[in-house]
Amino acid sequence: MAAFSDLPNEIILLIWRCADLKDVYNFSTTSKQTYTLVQHLLPEHPDFQRRLSTISNEDRFGIIESRYFGRVLKEILMNPEASRHPETLKFHGWDFRWDDADFSPDSIPTEADIDLFENAIRQSSLIDKGEMNDWVLEIRKGNEEPLIALLMTLLPNLASIVHKGWSPHAVHIDEVLGNIARAESPKSLKRLRCVAVGFDEDLENPDCIHLDAIRCYSEIPSVETLYGHHVECDEEDLLVTHPPLPLQSNITRLALTDCAIHAKPLSDFLLTMDGLCHFTYTPKHRGSGDSSFEPFWICTAF
Repeated sequence: MAAFSDLPNEIILLIWRCADLKDVYNFSTTSKQTYTLVQHLLPEHPDFQRRLSTISNEDRFGIIESRYFGRVLKEILMNPEASRHPETLKFHGWDFRWDDADFSPDSIPTEADIDLFENAIRQSSLIDKGEMNDWVLEIRKGNEEPLIALLMTLLPNLASIVHKGWSPHAVHIDEVLGNIARAESPKSLKRLRCVAVGFDEDLENPDCIHLDAIRCYSEIPSVETLYGHHVECDEEDLLVTHPPLPLQSNITRLALTDCAIHAKPLSDFLLTMDGLCHFTYTPKHRGSGDSSFEPFWICTAF
């Protein structure tokens, strides 16, 4: 009697494409042959593609999943073809340290996982050589932010990024975005079209993010649409934190809602957008007597 293993590999793959992804994973443990076949099949399995089309550490109920990005990054590094599938990247903050009491030992990456991440960091042309040791050190401490930044360099078909709850510690994301913006022919984020940055609109008293968080995304050559919610910047702060002559931007649609941006840095920001067609701005303190928003500067920029 013929056994399952006697079937041609092509027939086995056709059968597995119709099976549940969890069952395929379980079957891969039965032999070396099935394990090898599963590794070949995974990137093309419909369930696998759907699951990776959107990478987000927030589920549909708004619950944040801890240690999420390390698991996703490992999966993509182990199956490079899978990097083609993600089209949307969403992150609502990230974890910073392993010593958090909520973390179980099983959620912490193994030494082999850390080595896998380190190898990817050292092979990347978008990470400054002098900063690579810092990246590895932060990952060993439990900081997920470098993992998110590394993901950005590995996903060529990303079309949109939703960045909720900006942190002043997003130094690795800033580094990657800056290097992509300044690269002559960047291969990363070349299909990125839309970016939304800010805190949830339904929060009663959300913190504000700095204009630089918006600016670093605006300088990516492929980005055309940019949304910012609860953004702030005063004139003195901008001069300290950002060069006075930023890169030109290809933004055609810009919306800044519930913001407290001084008119002068806002108009300077608009001057980098030669192709801007649609612009929306709503001040944070509507009707409260706040005089920091002067439409004159905006009209002058246009």
